[in-house]
Amino acid sequence: MKPSNLIEQINVEIKKLYEQYNTAISSNDYDKALVIGIEIIEKLLNTTDKYVISNLSNPSIKEIAKGIVSYHEKTLAYVKGTREALKTMPLIYSFDAKEKAIESLTTSINGLFSFLLGSLVVLADILSSADSNTQKEDRSTIPRVV
Repeated sequence: MKPSNLIEQINVEIKKLYEQYNTAISSNDYDKALVIGIEIIEKLLNTTDKYVISNLSNPSIKEIAKGIVSYHEKTLAYVKGTREALKTMPLIYSFDAKEKAIESLTTSINGLFSFLLGSLVVLADILSSADSNTQKEDRSTIPRVV
């Protein structure tokens, strides 16, 4: 799949899920919002790992990117832990806990989505430049060795 098609596909897929996520939040269906939000962040994390981290060759840059991803993985773990704790939490406290989890999840989704799309745009540009430079090379003549 071409990089620009991948970017468009991810953008459309995540935006669709994010609309469902916002609708659930707007209707105060925080349980549904948490489920959708977790799905979004998991897709973003998987996509970031598959298409961004795996294509970085500079070890320093790769570590920086892994640090960014790690932050969002911790947020995901917090939200999943909160969901688990909500099962035994008294209702009086559950609303506040859900609200805080939603806030953390929303911030993480927005940050990781921006990081992912920005990274993919840069990688797509680099890859397309590399492809066009390779194609311009004239291979019809034998190089002269001095």
